[in-house]
Amino acid sequence: MKAPEFWNRIEGRDAAPMIRTLLTPVSWITCWATRRRFRITESLDVGVPLICVGNATLGGTGKTPVTIYLLKSLRRLDINAVGLTRGYKGRERGPVPVLKEHTTADVGDEPLLLARHAPVWVSAGRDEGARAAVSHGATAIVMDDGHQNPRLEKTLSLVVVDAEIGFGNGRIFPAGPLREPLGDALERADAIILMKPALDYDVSETLLKQLKGQIV
Repeated sequence: MKAPEFWNRIEGRDAAPMIRTLLTPVSWITCWATRRRFRITESLDVGVPLICVGNATLGGTGKTPVTIYLLKSLRRLDINAVGLTRGYKGRERGPVPVLKEHTTADVGDEPLLLARHAPVWVSAGRDEGARAAVSHGATAIVMDDGHQNPRLEKTLSLVVVDAEIGFGNGRIFPAGPLREPLGDALERADAIILMKPALDYDVSETLLKQLKGQIV
């Protein structure tokens, strides 16, 4: 899904204020549904540390490189860390370990990339995938995406932010790119990781304003 241009515009004609206003009632439903899911869902403790690498917005923010870094770092410490992912666009529902014979059509792109560095499980049901990984010897799990999934108890929740686009117009889907209210997402986060396009890149004033008051 390609993000609409107005998701990343706050002011002016490109911000599509009319469309944004028309979509806002649907955003309220998204907000209500997400909050209700967290309120009524009991989280499962799988018995090993579980690190969630997630984000607050739809689309890519750099979660996969962070997941790879964590998996490699943990495995260098002789911790049997295993990746867990939903397998977006793959036909496998799982839970299933990513094998050499798997293709993009089977499990999606990201699981194949992760599997170059560590064992990876694909599962449409994250709780089922986590249990399968633990039953096969995982002593730690790094979950790629899932910050909005309450079914698993997280030991550490990381929110990855693309510093170039930040949180877009700051509105909830479909009026904007946020998966839930920004305050809700950051309140559950133990740390925020800003992914910058270059070392000399300055974080935008808009992003700093969006983060102001959300971080202690």
